[in-house]
Amino acid sequence: MKRSILITILSLVMGWSSAGAAAPQSEKSQTIVYIGGQKFYIHTVKQGDTLYSLARLYGVAEQTLLDHNPTLADVIKIDQNIKIPLPLPQPQPEKPLTAKEEKKLRSLTANAYLWVLCEKLAAERSKEDALTTKEEIYIDAIREAGMYRDFHIRQEEAPTFCTMWHAFGTGWPTEQVDYTPDGLVVIRAYY
Repeated sequence: MKRSILITILSLVMGWSSAGAAAPQSEKSQTIVYIGGQKFYIHTVKQGDTLYSLARLYGVAEQTLLDHNPTLADVIKIDQNIKIPLPLPQPQPEKPLTAKEEKKLRSLTANAYLWVLCEKLAAERSKEDALTTKEEIYIDAIREAGMYRDFHIRQEEAPTFCTMWHAFGTGWPTEQVDYTPDGLVVIRAYY
């Protein structure tokens, strides 16, 4: 009786010690080969390797392992070499295309400051001689800098063009400067 109790205790202790011991963990193979233009790891099976543990270790599905190693469906043997495809790089999601707004030659703050300066100059000039507006000073400065373009437009379309140019440029002025022989109006648009 004592002997059967002792055997039971010994088997339980031995069972617990073997159950408590962790199975050796496999490491990812460093051996990579090309087969049919595709890259594969060559993994040598170690004790404790399972289809599931290898699939997790290499980041592939169990079915992928079976597809490339048909003999694994029967049994996995220690020291067996199996090929595991390298996971294909995941394509990066495409960034949405966005249209960039064209930059104006001056920021709105700089443009606003320019108008303040033009207004001050106009006030100074009008004290000295004839009345001068800030628009006239602005146009004179742009003329000297050559920051304008002449457009040949039909007479009836000129007012619409001037309004749109003024709105587009946040206050960019226009003026009619000439007529062409074929009856078009020459509009000088400043920017």
